[in-house]
Amino acid sequence: MKALDKNVASEMDKAKGLAMVLALSGAVILLGVFFNEIPLATVTSFLGLIGLMGAIVYFKTELLVKYMTFFYMVGITSVGIVICELIPTYLVELKTRSGFAGSAPLLFLGYWVFFAMLLLLERAMAKSGIDYPDVFPTLSETTARVAMNIGCSLVLVLYVLMFMKVATKPAFLMGLDRFYYATEVFEGSPLNGLRAVLPTLLIIPAACLSRGSRKLGVITLFLYLLYSVWVGEKFGSFFLVFILVLLANYHSIRIFLKKNPIKVLGVIAGCVILLVGYAVAYVTFVSDGPSNYLMQRTAQQGQLWWKTFQETEGVAHPAEFSKEVDGMLNGPSSIKDNVGSDYGIYKIMYLCAPDDYIDMRLSNGSRFTDAAFPLAYYYFGVPGVVLYGAISGFIACVITNLLIASSANGSVLILLVICRFYNMFRTTFVQMTLSDYVDLASVMSYVLIALSLLLQKAVGRGPGKMAKETHVKMSNPEIKGGCVDRDE
Repeated sequence: MKALDKNVASEMDKAKGLAMVLALSGAVILLGVFFNEIPLATVTSFLGLIGLMGAIVYFKTELLVKYMTFFYMVGITSVGIVICELIPTYLVELKTRSGFAGSAPLLFLGYWVFFAMLLLLERAMAKSGIDYPDVFPTLSETTARVAMNIGCSLVLVLYVLMFMKVATKPAFLMGLDRFYYATEVFEGSPLNGLRAVLPTLLIIPAACLSRGSRKLGVITLFLYLLYSVWVGEKFGSFFLVFILVLLANYHSIRIFLKKNPIKVLGVIAGCVILLVGYAVAYVTFVSDGPSNYLMQRTAQQGQLWWKTFQETEGVAHPAEFSKEVDGMLNGPSSIKDNVGSDYGIYKIMYLCAPDDYIDMRLSNGSRFTDAAFPLAYYYFGVPGVVLYGAISGFIACVITNLLIASSANGSVLILLVICRFYNMFRTTFVQMTLSDYVDLASVMSYVLIALSLLLQKAVGRGPGKMAKETHVKMSNPEIKGGCVDRDE
């Protein structure tokens, strides 16, 4: 009883400490917004945001595991905008040199709102004793294992076919990046259309590590990593494997995290450093990239915000937002078909860089990144940045927890659907791509989810009911059919 009281008191102290840091960092960033014309405001606002992220890791380490992809994207973009503001850098993609514009504090405010929303929702879930939304029908352990192994076997076959296609043409020997490589090797191939589904399928072998055959999952993931090396991937595909493995096995990782937090954080940091090191080595020794590639690439993450802040001069354009709706409903899905488009990330690209250069980039199937907050600022000014931070925080919490839930006890089909939406939102969070949410695949996914909700309600466990972490205790702290003990 005393131990329980001590744990409760410790959790309360952590909550109070995190709330204090949240308030303090918010005040610092808000001051930076008001005094954004002073370079020191950029530094203090940046430290405020980094302090908040560090406090979340310290007080709620499991949230780093759960929202690792968003921690990374926010962190790298924040460093990128600081480089653009405080370290004069020639931005190759924008064909201009960066300089101080006072744009950083407002972006940090949007990120602060994002994290505040995450913390608010996670706290509400914790106070309610909620582990994850119990909205999908739960499969038995035996059925789930068989279905997962069959699904993973099919994914493995597809990955073998894809690797056979590229085995004799490794990008690192051809000296091509992934965009030119795709055009060179896959153009006109019947396998070209399958490339888009490969990232979504990754969730199957990732979940198989705990719900199916671990060896089968490891082999399938390894083959995808090998394929990614062969086609010239430098970072994104490897990072996605890392993220999906964390989420698909979140419950067992969290158990280990409570026992060995330093070891888990060390593994996470080591993996990120290894991935970044590989990207730098690939560009330096294979693609003959610039010696300052790391700084250039990091600055690119913040360049569209920096340039949009300058170009708009504080003037919002709400009347143009209708173009976003039209683009979402009628815009081409292919990057190549969006040459000259005036919506979404393409609008910001044309705003910030020479038209002929953007035409060339898009025609090669390549686009910039981190245009979501710039778009929100372009259309609605400061309120748009704050609102987008809140909305994206809400969606990030919902979709991440649904992915964890479906990984733990959902069907393979539901797992694929939720993973597809998760991957789509990862892109939307930084690029504001919306057309995929209304295509045929998404409409069919909505129908499938609706049918699953109705089925769950029919068996007497309505979608409003939530599963708590009161599962059966096991001697081995691994997920078995999605059931673990929260205090094991």
